[in-house]
Amino acid sequence: MAKAVLITYNEIPGVPIGRTVIGNVTVYSGDYGRDGHLYQTMFDAAKALLNDLEGFISNQKVLSSMAENELKKVSGNINIDDLEKAEKIVIYTGLQAIKGATELAKCIKALDKNILLLACDCKKEKKEQIAKQLGIEIIFTGECGGQSSCRKFIEDWNKLSDS
Repeated sequence: MAKAVLITYNEIPGVPIGRTVIGNVTVYSGDYGRDGHLYQTMFDAAKALLNDLEGFISNQKVLSSMAENELKKVSGNINIDDLEKAEKIVIYTGLQAIKGATELAKCIKALDKNILLLACDCKKEKKEQIAKQLGIEIIFTGECGGQSSCRKFIEDWNKLSDS
């Protein structure tokens, strides 16, 4: 049975945060945005845009920093054995943690693994350029946050692995 690893800094509803095995997929997830904190921060950022461009930019930096920190935390807990046994490694690449996802992909690429970036459409051209430079596949989901897309990958991979 083919194994996969899915790495995201976001919470996937119904999946425990941290390392979880669901069928043939080992999921490493974070809690960025859990309990609506992200959405409150985004609401605050939108209010800042209406009132103050400098405040909006500041909030965007805070969001990005929070996401990058969560991805570092998740990445630091990855078991190398999971990566070595995986046929495919999927890294969710959202707007807020592009830099961290890119660095993680570079590290995993050194293991000569099949990597897929699962990405929202935000900064699409930048993400396409990164995937091309690294020589890895990218799929754009049209969904910010990637929760449904990550869940769908888990379900689809398990169906394919079982057939």
